Amino acid sequence: MASQEGEIHWKLFEQLKKEIALIDPVAFAENNLTIDNKPFRMSGTGWKFLADLYREVAAQATNKNAKPVVILKGRQIGATVLAAVLSLYFTASGLFGTGPSRPPIRILHAFPTLGLMSKYAKGKLGPMIASAQHNYVYKRFLKGDPNSAKIAGTDEAIQEKTFIGMNKLYVDAISRDGDRVRGMSADGIFFDEVQDMSKEAIENTQRILTSAQYGAPTKGIQLYFGTPKGTGSYFYEIWNKSDQRYYQLRCIGCQEYFYLYQHGSDSWKTIWISGHDIRCPECGHMQKKVEAIEGGRWQASRPGEHQYIGYHLSVLLHPWFKKEDILDLDPANNRERSERSWKNETLGEFYSGGGQTIDMEDLKKCEDVSRHLAKSYILEGGDKTMVMGIDWGGKDLEEAGGDPDKPQMGQSYTAIVIMSVDRKGVFTIENAY
Repeated sequence: MASQEGEIHWKLFEQLKKEIALIDPVAFAENNLTIDNKPFRMSGTGWKFLADLYREVAAQATNKNAKPVVILKGRQIGATVLAAVLSLYFTASGLFGTGPSRPPIRILHAFPTLGLMSKYAKGKLGPMIASAQHNYVYKRFLKGDPNSAKIAGTDEAIQEKTFIGMNKLYVDAISRDGDRVRGMSADGIFFDEVQDMSKEAIENTQRILTSAQYGAPTKGIQLYFGTPKGTGSYFYEIWNKSDQRYYQLRCIGCQEYFYLYQHGSDSWKTIWISGHDIRCPECGHMQKKVEAIEGGRWQASRPGEHQYIGYHLSVLLHPWFKKEDILDLDPANNRERSERSWKNETLGEFYSGGGQTIDMEDLKKCEDVSRHLAKSYILEGGDKTMVMGIDWGGKDLEEAGGDPDKPQMGQSYTAIVIMSVDRKGVFTIENAY
């Protein structure tokens, strides 16, 4: 009899522990999801700096004073996976849509273009849903949802998902002006690849949060993330309105905190000795980078009140990379690498050097939005001069991500832009291909 009671208590304890674990988005992912068909593991693996962000965004839902979160990141640091996990955490965990005090939640994962949206839906979100442990996500779909059985097929199948409790997940592109999502209502928006979004598109999309029931009133839950390009963009403006947090490692010897990387500093080259080994700048203790990351914390570089909470994620924090891997990306060591790529994609910094490309905001200033692109143009009295610019795709397949064993050219774009300039020096884009 005692053993039966003990077994019942143990089962109740295990059930309670599982329910409590759902509150933590990291535990939710580790217990229910997979990544690339492998168990999702973040605890104790050197990803604490990212786990802290999972919890920061999740906590926004119940915080009426929540501020938007902006993540400035290098490439392949896991931010898109973060958004996929959080999307399912909000809609499929069972924490929302349970009653009057927990109404249904609606999350929009927004991309600048349909192409990026489709790539994410089929390559990231769809497989994550399909490979969830014990079919967890499938079981959470609302019965009768016509798209519930379609995961990685058509784009339409993944654009809207309804879960038990009437929680909804939308995946869509906001395009040039946010018109595609106009009229929708949401409680949270994840702006993905925000560096390619215009200010107009973002501001118009934010309006769907007016009736948000989670997060800050009329503002909801907002997450902005992307890999920076040039200074002067709207993304640059957003970042400069944040408290700009950088991650501090903690020495396992003296327990002091220290930065591996900060904006404009090369001190990481002396802290990071080789491979995965780093030396504490305070006491000189040698340790594995993963060990120091696990005890670390985020620290604001701009204390005080700011409009956004900002997190900087450089590739240097990635627990899998060796120092030699990072140095190979540095144009100072590898002539095939560009300074712009090093700044943007490795360090996660905005680039302002020579040869910087114009961004979308610059192009919009040259565009006459009152009409469509011209199919032809007849000059009248010499009031305008026509000019044409061509940027041809000269990358070989290896550089462009193709098969280096096949020596044909291709897999990169050629862009043609025809512009007119009037006597006042105002340029207008007439056509682009």
